[in-house]
Amino acid sequence: MEKQSVSWLTSLKGMAMGIAEVIPGVSGGTIAFITG
Repeated sequence: MEKQSVSWLTSLKGMAMGIAEVIPGVSGGTIAFITG
């Protein structure tokens, strides 16, 4: 179960990076840095 929760967290981080690419002035790299 622990491994599945980690993959969900990784997926959420990826979605956040994708959404950030749409917002002007915010890069996916910034979100990656913030989320670790």
